[in-house]
Amino acid sequence: MGKMNLFLAAAITFLLFSCKASVSPELFTEKEKALIQGVESLEDIYIQKEVIPLQQVRDRGYFTDFKINEHLILGLRYDRGEHQVFVWNKDGVFLGRAGGPGKAPGEYVSVGGFDFTGDHSFLIFDRVRAVINFYETDNDSVCFIEQKDADLNEQTYMDTLFFAKDSFYLLSCSGPAGVFTLFKLDDHFKITQRFHKRKKVSPIANPTYAISEDLIYVLGPFDRDFKMLEPFIYVYSMDGKLFRKIRTKYRDIFDINFDRSGKLIFITSMKNIFDLRKADEYRILDLQGNVIHTFSSLPPLAPESIMGISRTCRSHENAAYLTRPDKNRTARLYLYDIDLGLAAEGGKSGK
Repeated sequence: MGKMNLFLAAAITFLLFSCKASVSPELFTEKEKALIQGVESLEDIYIQKEVIPLQQVRDRGYFTDFKINEHLILGLRYDRGEHQVFVWNKDGVFLGRAGGPGKAPGEYVSVGGFDFTGDHSFLIFDRVRAVINFYETDNDSVCFIEQKDADLNEQTYMDTLFFAKDSFYLLSCSGPAGVFTLFKLDDHFKITQRFHKRKKVSPIANPTYAISEDLIYVLGPFDRDFKMLEPFIYVYSMDGKLFRKIRTKYRDIFDINFDRSGKLIFITSMKNIFDLRKADEYRILDLQGNVIHTFSSLPPLAPESIMGISRTCRSHENAAYLTRPDKNRTARLYLYDIDLGLAAEGGKSGK
């Protein structure tokens, strides 16, 4: 009898896990499944929002990130081993450079994150010196305000600072095992909470994170070949509670993004991220991590024209491409929504 009960328990467990593994298609209607599985390129999911001409852009280096609000555009350029943050207003008028490479107040050695603190103010985190520089724009210029010591007493190296909902967070992507790697900051930029312990040594910093609704998605450690050492995407609440672990068969994740409906996760492969002339691989998952569709695609713009790519990792408004400047030093910033038409409104496919 005991063996029979054991057999029944095992059978029920198997059925439960089988149902869980196959639940993904049931979350979508036939029309939605057809839309998802019909994606053949980024042009099928990137819905162009606007194109902003940016003035006084030099054709040198590469822009790796942009932050945009209703008033300002911040762009991070990497050029010959140095970071620089440039500032434009929302019309693309160049306002100036925020600090520059160096160790004086307002300068930085390596930018580990930057974001807005107000409509016309922002900060830059120097991950090498663990200091935060604060700036604001005034009369069409950029002004340095102050520098604060991040006051970190942690056994790990902080790689990036980001904003989520109403707080700033620090993320450590490289360093020893057994230490916390995600930190919530208070209004004075002091650490108030620590969570997400690293289980293995991470020799490489790949600061991949994403924000959707009230959740933060982060990856575990990477080896020196940029392969994930743990098969999980960790999902945390804003107060540090582990919401779930998404098991994934992919170990080469470069970016995590979401569509406008909030029903899908987009994962970008690392295979060809350094050669835009080659199609990269993209995976579409449901929120449980089940793979629904994969496709390969070139960028939505001509590869030779691209001088920067940025994904803000916030909601669905997270794709931006910067073109090389013309003879008047005007570059164009293309902003896209990620939208398959699954949301109630909008989307090229959903109209």
